[in-house]
Amino acid sequence: LFKRGSNDAWPIMLINYNLPPVDRFNKKNVIVLGVIPGPKAPKDLNSFLEVFSDKLEQLMRGVDDQWDAFQQHWFTLGAYLILVSGDQPAVSKLMCMKGHRGYSPCRTCRVMGCKVPDSRRYYYPLKVPRNWDRLPSGRNQRPGGPDYSPAELPLRTHDRHLEQLRLIQEAENDAETMRVFGVTGRSIFLDFSSIDFPRSFPYGFAHLVFLNVVPRLVQHVTTGLPTVPNEGKTYTLNLERWKVATGELAEATRTVPAAYGRHFRNLDTELGSMVAEDWLNFLLLAARP
Repeated sequence: LFKRGSNDAWPIMLINYNLPPVDRFNKKNVIVLGVIPGPKAPKDLNSFLEVFSDKLEQLMRGVDDQWDAFQQHWFTLGAYLILVSGDQPAVSKLMCMKGHRGYSPCRTCRVMGCKVPDSRRYYYPLKVPRNWDRLPSGRNQRPGGPDYSPAELPLRTHDRHLEQLRLIQEAENDAETMRVFGVTGRSIFLDFSSIDFPRSFPYGFAHLVFLNVVPRLVQHVTTGLPTVPNEGKTYTLNLERWKVATGELAEATRTVPAAYGRHFRNLDTELGSMVAEDWLNFLLLAARP
Protein backbone atom coordinates (compact mmCIF):
# COMPACT_ATOMS: atom_id res chain seq x y z
CA LEU A 1 0.00 0.00 0.00
CA PHE A 2 1.27 3.43 -0.88
CA LYS A 3 0.52 7.11 -0.26
CA ARG A 4 0.85 9.97 -2.74
CA GLY A 5 0.48 13.66 -1.94
CA SER A 6 -1.68 15.07 0.85
CA ASN A 7 -4.67 12.79 0.16
CA ASP A 8 -4.55 9.07 0.75
CA ALA A 9 -5.55 6.45 -1.81
CA TRP A 10 -4.38 2.98 -0.92
CA PRO A 11 -4.09 0.52 -3.85
CA ILE A 12 -3.69 -3.14 -2.92
CA MET A 13 -1.57 -5.03 -5.44
CA LEU A 14 -0.23 -8.57 -5.78
CA ILE A 15 3.09 -9.47 -7.41
CA ASN A 16 3.51 -13.00 -8.78
CA TYR A 17 6.96 -14.20 -7.69
CA ASN A 18 6.65 -17.27 -9.92
CA LEU A 19 7.45 -14.96 -12.83
CA PRO A 20 11.03 -13.96 -13.72
CA PRO A 21 12.20 -10.65 -12.15
CA VAL A 22 12.16 -8.89 -15.54
CA ASP A 23 8.47 -9.73 -16.00
CA ARG A 24 6.88 -9.75 -12.55
CA PHE A 25 6.65 -5.95 -12.19
CA ASN A 26 5.27 -5.23 -15.66
CA LYS A 27 1.85 -3.59 -15.54
CA LYS A 28 0.17 -6.50 -17.33
CA ASN A 29 1.40 -8.92 -14.65
CA VAL A 30 0.50 -6.86 -11.57
CA ILE A 31 -2.80 -7.94 -10.01
CA VAL A 32 -4.74 -4.99 -8.57
CA LEU A 33 -7.12 -6.25 -5.88
CA GLY A 34 -8.69 -2.87 -5.19
CA VAL A 35 -8.21 0.65 -3.86
CA ILE A 36 -9.04 1.83 -0.34
CA PRO A 37 -10.41 5.35 -0.86
CA GLY A 38 -9.29 8.46 1.04
CA PRO A 39 -9.07 11.21 1.81
CA LYS A 40 -7.60 9.83 5.06
CA ALA A 41 -5.85 6.57 5.85
CA PRO A 42 -8.12 3.70 6.97
CA LYS A 43 -8.48 3.26 10.72
CA ASP A 44 -9.18 -0.49 10.56
CA LEU A 45 -7.07 -1.86 7.73
CA ASN A 46 -7.85 -5.46 8.66
CA SER A 47 -11.50 -4.98 7.70
CA PHE A 48 -10.55 -4.09 4.12
CA LEU A 49 -8.49 -7.28 3.78
CA GLU A 50 -11.06 -9.83 5.04
CA VAL A 51 -12.17 -10.99 1.58
CA PHE A 52 -8.56 -11.26 0.39
CA SER A 53 -7.73 -13.23 3.53
CA ASP A 54 -10.56 -15.71 2.92
CA LYS A 55 -9.54 -16.29 -0.72
CA LEU A 56 -5.88 -16.66 0.17
CA GLU A 57 -6.67 -19.28 2.80
CA GLN A 58 -8.46 -21.28 0.08
CA LEU A 59 -5.45 -20.99 -2.22
CA MET A 60 -3.09 -22.09 0.54
CA ARG A 61 -5.17 -25.26 0.99
CA GLY A 62 -5.30 -25.74 -2.81
CA VAL A 63 -8.15 -25.26 -5.27
CA ASP A 64 -8.82 -28.43 -7.30
CA ASP A 65 -9.98 -28.84 -10.90
CA GLN A 66 -8.31 -25.80 -12.46
CA TRP A 67 -7.66 -25.94 -16.21
CA ASP A 68 -4.24 -25.12 -17.69
CA ALA A 69 -5.04 -23.97 -21.23
CA PHE A 70 -1.36 -23.83 -22.21
CA GLN A 71 -0.40 -27.38 -21.22
CA GLN A 72 -3.95 -28.76 -21.66
CA HIS A 73 -4.48 -30.47 -18.32
CA TRP A 74 -6.28 -30.09 -14.99
CA PHE A 75 -4.31 -29.12 -11.89
CA THR A 76 -4.62 -27.95 -8.28
CA LEU A 77 -4.02 -24.23 -7.94
CA GLY A 78 -2.12 -23.06 -4.87
CA ALA A 79 -0.62 -19.74 -3.74
CA TYR A 80 1.16 -18.39 -0.67
CA LEU A 81 1.76 -14.87 0.52
CA ILE A 82 5.48 -14.54 1.22
CA LEU A 83 6.25 -10.79 1.40
CA VAL A 84 4.33 -7.64 2.27
CA SER A 85 5.68 -4.29 1.10
CA GLY A 86 4.75 -0.62 1.08
CA ASP A 87 5.94 2.66 2.53
CA GLN A 88 6.71 2.82 6.24
CA PRO A 89 3.35 4.15 7.52
CA ALA A 90 1.45 1.64 5.38
CA VAL A 91 3.47 -1.37 6.56
CA SER A 92 3.09 -0.22 10.17
CA LYS A 93 -0.69 -0.30 9.72
CA LEU A 94 -0.54 -3.71 8.03
CA MET A 95 1.49 -5.10 10.94
CA CYS A 96 -0.70 -3.28 13.50
CA MET A 97 2.28 -1.44 14.94
CA LYS A 98 2.71 2.10 16.24
CA GLY A 99 5.07 3.12 13.46
CA HIS A 100 7.95 5.53 13.10
CA ARG A 101 6.71 8.06 15.70
CA GLY A 102 6.06 5.58 18.50
CA TYR A 103 7.98 4.90 21.68
CA SER A 104 9.14 1.58 20.21
CA PRO A 105 8.92 2.40 16.48
CA CYS A 106 11.08 -0.16 14.67
CA ARG A 107 9.39 -3.22 13.20
CA THR A 108 12.60 -5.28 13.30
CA CYS A 109 14.04 -4.38 16.71
CA ARG A 110 12.91 -3.19 20.15
CA VAL A 111 14.84 0.08 20.39
CA MET A 112 13.00 2.42 22.77
CA GLY A 113 12.87 6.16 22.36
CA CYS A 114 13.95 9.10 24.51
CA LYS A 115 11.69 12.10 24.88
CA VAL A 116 12.66 15.20 22.94
CA PRO A 117 12.95 18.06 25.50
CA ASP A 118 9.73 20.10 25.80
CA SER A 119 8.00 17.87 23.25
CA ARG A 120 5.80 14.78 23.00
CA ARG A 121 8.06 13.31 20.32
CA TYR A 122 10.76 10.68 20.71
CA TYR A 123 14.18 10.22 19.20
CA TYR A 124 16.21 7.03 19.18
CA PRO A 125 19.92 7.37 20.02
CA LEU A 126 21.91 4.23 20.72
CA LYS A 127 23.56 5.96 23.65
CA VAL A 128 21.53 7.86 26.21
CA PRO A 129 22.19 11.62 25.92
CA ARG A 130 23.68 13.65 28.73
CA ASN A 131 21.32 15.09 31.32
CA TRP A 132 18.64 12.62 30.21
CA ASP A 133 15.57 12.90 32.41
CA ARG A 134 15.26 9.07 32.59
CA LEU A 135 11.87 9.18 30.89
CA PRO A 136 10.40 6.97 29.60
CA SER A 137 11.28 4.47 32.31
CA GLY A 138 11.24 1.39 30.06
CA ARG A 139 14.66 2.11 28.62
CA ASN A 140 16.19 2.71 32.04
CA GLN A 141 14.83 -0.64 33.27
CA ARG A 142 16.32 -2.71 30.42
CA PRO A 143 18.41 -5.68 31.70
CA GLY A 144 21.29 -4.57 29.45
CA GLY A 145 21.10 -0.95 30.59
CA PRO A 146 19.76 2.12 28.76
CA ASP A 147 22.41 2.08 25.98
CA TYR A 148 22.30 -0.12 22.88
CA SER A 149 25.09 -1.80 20.94
CA PRO A 150 24.49 -1.60 17.17
CA ALA A 151 25.81 -5.16 16.85
CA GLU A 152 23.46 -6.52 19.54
CA LEU A 153 20.12 -4.78 19.08
CA PRO A 154 17.11 -6.49 20.74
CA LEU A 155 15.56 -7.97 17.60
CA ARG A 156 11.89 -8.78 17.19
CA THR A 157 10.89 -12.34 16.31
CA HIS A 158 7.63 -14.02 15.33
CA ASP A 159 7.36 -15.88 18.66
CA ARG A 160 8.07 -12.72 20.65
CA HIS A 161 5.43 -10.87 18.67
CA LEU A 162 2.83 -13.51 19.55
CA GLU A 163 3.94 -13.38 23.19
CA GLN A 164 3.51 -9.59 23.24
CA LEU A 165 -0.03 -9.93 21.87
CA ARG A 166 -0.80 -12.38 24.68
CA LEU A 167 0.58 -9.99 27.30
CA ILE A 168 -1.48 -7.13 25.84
CA GLN A 169 -4.65 -9.21 26.17
CA GLU A 170 -3.84 -10.06 29.80
CA ALA A 171 -2.70 -6.58 30.82
CA GLU A 172 -4.81 -4.41 33.11
CA ASN A 173 -3.63 -1.33 31.20
CA ASP A 174 -3.52 -2.59 27.62
CA ALA A 175 -2.96 0.89 26.17
CA GLU A 176 0.28 1.33 28.12
CA THR A 177 1.41 -2.20 27.23
CA MET A 178 0.74 -1.54 23.54
CA ARG A 179 2.74 1.70 23.77
CA VAL A 180 5.74 -0.06 25.30
CA PHE A 181 5.69 -2.91 22.77
CA GLY A 182 4.89 -0.65 19.82
CA VAL A 183 1.97 -2.92 18.89
CA THR A 184 -1.60 -1.71 18.33
CA GLY A 185 -3.39 -5.03 17.82
CA ARG A 186 -3.45 -8.34 16.01
CA SER A 187 -2.69 -8.18 12.29
CA ILE A 188 -4.77 -10.24 9.87
CA PHE A 189 -1.50 -11.47 8.34
CA LEU A 190 -0.87 -13.60 11.42
CA ASP A 191 -3.53 -15.94 10.01
CA PHE A 192 -1.13 -17.04 7.25
CA SER A 193 1.44 -19.71 8.07
CA SER A 194 3.68 -18.41 5.26
CA ILE A 195 4.14 -15.02 6.96
CA ASP A 196 6.84 -14.41 9.57
CA PHE A 197 6.83 -11.27 11.74
CA PRO A 198 8.86 -9.21 10.97
CA ARG A 199 10.95 -10.96 8.29
CA SER A 200 8.09 -11.01 5.78
CA PHE A 201 7.86 -7.20 5.91
CA PRO A 202 11.16 -5.96 4.39
CA TYR A 203 12.08 -2.30 4.13
CA GLY A 204 11.68 -0.77 0.68
CA PHE A 205 15.02 0.04 -0.93
CA ALA A 206 13.54 3.02 -2.77
CA HIS A 207 12.38 4.68 0.43
CA LEU A 208 15.56 3.95 2.35
CA VAL A 209 17.84 5.39 -0.33
CA PHE A 210 15.82 7.91 -2.30
CA LEU A 211 14.00 9.52 0.63
CA ASN A 212 17.02 9.53 2.94
CA VAL A 213 20.48 9.27 1.38
CA VAL A 214 19.91 11.19 -1.88
CA PRO A 215 18.06 14.18 -0.31
CA ARG A 216 20.77 14.48 2.37
CA LEU A 217 23.50 14.47 -0.30
CA VAL A 218 21.70 17.22 -2.23
CA GLN A 219 21.31 19.22 0.97
CA HIS A 220 24.99 18.75 1.77
CA VAL A 221 26.25 20.09 -1.58
CA THR A 222 23.81 23.04 -1.58
CA THR A 223 22.80 24.53 1.77
CA GLY A 224 24.93 22.21 3.89
CA LEU A 225 24.01 19.96 6.79
CA PRO A 226 23.97 21.42 10.33
CA THR A 227 26.57 18.95 11.61
CA VAL A 228 28.57 18.55 8.37
CA PRO A 229 29.48 21.99 6.94
CA ASN A 230 30.35 22.24 3.26
CA GLU A 231 32.21 25.56 3.25
CA GLY A 232 35.33 25.48 1.09
CA LYS A 233 34.59 22.05 -0.37
CA THR A 234 35.17 21.61 -4.09
CA TYR A 235 31.82 19.89 -4.59
CA THR A 236 29.74 22.73 -3.07
CA LEU A 237 27.23 24.23 -5.52
CA ASN A 238 26.54 27.94 -5.83
CA LEU A 239 22.97 28.48 -4.59
CA GLU A 240 22.04 30.96 -7.32
CA ARG A 241 23.25 28.58 -10.02
CA TRP A 242 21.42 25.75 -8.28
CA LYS A 243 18.13 27.67 -8.37
CA VAL A 244 18.57 28.42 -12.08
CA ALA A 245 19.52 24.82 -12.91
CA THR A 246 16.59 23.25 -11.04
CA GLY A 247 14.19 25.74 -12.62
CA GLU A 248 15.48 24.81 -16.08
CA LEU A 249 15.15 21.13 -15.17
CA ALA A 250 11.49 21.57 -14.27
CA GLU A 251 10.88 23.45 -17.53
CA ALA A 252 12.58 20.65 -19.49
CA THR A 253 9.75 18.30 -18.50
CA ARG A 254 7.85 19.47 -21.57
CA THR A 255 10.43 17.81 -23.85
CA VAL A 256 10.98 14.62 -21.84
CA PRO A 257 9.04 11.52 -23.03
CA ALA A 258 6.36 10.36 -20.60
CA ALA A 259 7.88 6.85 -20.72
CA TYR A 260 10.76 8.17 -18.60
CA GLY A 261 8.46 8.34 -15.57
CA ARG A 262 7.35 11.21 -13.37
CA HIS A 263 7.95 14.78 -14.48
CA PHE A 264 10.94 16.66 -13.10
CA ARG A 265 10.24 18.96 -10.17
CA ASN A 266 11.91 22.20 -9.23
CA LEU A 267 14.18 21.06 -6.38
CA ASP A 268 14.44 24.61 -5.07
CA THR A 269 10.72 25.30 -4.64
CA GLU A 270 9.17 21.80 -4.52
CA LEU A 271 11.66 19.97 -2.30
CA GLY A 272 9.05 19.13 0.33
CA SER A 273 6.75 17.38 -2.14
CA MET A 274 9.41 15.10 -3.65
CA VAL A 275 8.62 11.37 -3.44
CA ALA A 276 11.00 8.44 -3.94
CA GLU A 277 10.28 8.20 -7.67
CA ASP A 278 11.07 11.91 -8.12
CA TRP A 279 14.49 11.43 -6.52
CA LEU A 280 15.11 8.29 -8.57
CA ASN A 281 14.41 10.15 -11.82
CA PHE A 282 16.59 13.06 -10.72
CA LEU A 283 19.50 10.77 -9.83
CA LEU A 284 19.37 8.60 -12.95
CA LEU A 285 18.38 11.16 -15.60
CA ALA A 286 19.46 14.60 -14.37
CA ALA A 287 22.24 14.37 -11.78
CA ARG A 288 24.66 12.30 -13.84
CA PRO A 289 27.53 14.26 -15.48
